[in-house]
Amino acid sequence: MREPSLNQKFFSRKTAKEVFINLRSLIILLLLGILFSSLTPYFLKLQNFSNIGTQIAAIAIGAFGMTFVITTGGIDLSVGGILALTSIFTGILISTLGWGLVPTILVILIAGSVMGLINGIGIVYLKIEPLLMTLATMFIYRGIGLLLTGGRPVPINSAIFKIIFAEGKILQIPSPVIIMVVFLIFCWFLLSKTVFGYNVRAVGGNVEAARVAGINISITKMITYMFMGFMAAGAGFIISGRLAHGIPTIGETFALDTIAATILGGTALAGGRGTVTGTIVGAMIMGVLNNGMTLLGAQYYTELIVKGLVICLAVVIDNITRKK
Repeated sequence: MREPSLNQKFFSRKTAKEVFINLRSLIILLLLGILFSSLTPYFLKLQNFSNIGTQIAAIAIGAFGMTFVITTGGIDLSVGGILALTSIFTGILISTLGWGLVPTILVILIAGSVMGLINGIGIVYLKIEPLLMTLATMFIYRGIGLLLTGGRPVPINSAIFKIIFAEGKILQIPSPVIIMVVFLIFCWFLLSKTVFGYNVRAVGGNVEAARVAGINISITKMITYMFMGFMAAGAGFIISGRLAHGIPTIGETFALDTIAATILGGTALAGGRGTVTGTIVGAMIMGVLNNGMTLLGAQYYTELIVKGLVICLAVVIDNITRKK
């Protein structure tokens, strides 16, 4: 049998590298699954998978929005503040003012969009760097929440709200998972099949080329941050539904979780390349990590350390991918 030529070996190695780069998120998820299933017998139980799905739903929804932001070359640290403040508004509208579920949901989604729009206005028209602008609004939104509540939780006294966003099931599938899948399909279509999605990728890939092509850079960025606020409010419904309260301190690590899930899923930190389907895998990696460490009895500080290492890993993978 003839030995493979030097060119064949080169292309074989190149193909293997490309396969690893393209499937790296799934490979990491598979390795984590093997690791935790070997360390604890409870990991592979059907109920545990249901728990993981419920736990990652809010992070995944937030990460879908973050995919759009990072694809434009931006970043949003305020999403945890938006999530907390909209959850407080939800409690006030339902329990204090006695609003119905539908008008409450509509108003909260609009409120989240307006908070995101404020970020966009600061970034586009005041020329504040996205990192600094969203860092400032993170403090502002969380401060408003503490001011409104005095640091105390606001109850959400609605059984229907809790069923829809936390405890309900359809065909034994938890309602948060169903909501997450709906957002997944919607965001995938928006990013992959619409003019807006094309504009988002173009702006992140090359701003000058996008401008020459006639794309309105300012409007695209503002809509993207507005959409991020909308998604953060949607994620807030799930978390506040599980807690049955709007709490001013929830979501303190939400921004980092969504950013890590987005980068782990294959979205380029420098912008121009984003994938919603990859983001859901990244969110699953974060969920499996949290779930596996909980099953193993890891302390909270250990989880924080591991999350930090995961974020470092995500950035390193992104850098390697960009070079390739």
